[in-house]
Amino acid sequence: MSASAFSISRVFRFNDANTGDAQISAFPEQAPQGENDLEIRIKHFTEIENFGFLGFVLAHELGGRKQQKVRALSTLNVEDAEVQGLIVNLRQAALSNETLGDELLDVDINWEHFVASTNDKLIPGDLLKV
Repeated sequence: MSASAFSISRVFRFNDANTGDAQISAFPEQAPQGENDLEIRIKHFTEIENFGFLGFVLAHELGGRKQQKVRALSTLNVEDAEVQGLIVNLRQAALSNETLGDELLDVDINWEHFVASTNDKLIPGDLLKV
């Protein structure tokens, strides 16, 4: 696996070495590197966009109308209560690949707007928290 040619984002698409299936890299837990707070924040925002959009595109490339539960969510737990509530609801839902991609893009855009709207609440030196 390798990052993009421009090294702007640590989120990228790759083909699994064992199966050949297209995959999206895991979203990084640590802040990106940068020379100042603004550069780091911009790179983080870019990674949010890349993760959601690449997932959306991959889901639509997979296609299919078969509805099934999202297996990857069965054990996923996050600290944020609101997001955890969304995950719990999605565990019960049967979705096609394309519908899951649409939902991912919707949540991604909402996440981007949240990040963009909290710039005035940045904690210097810990830019991923507000």
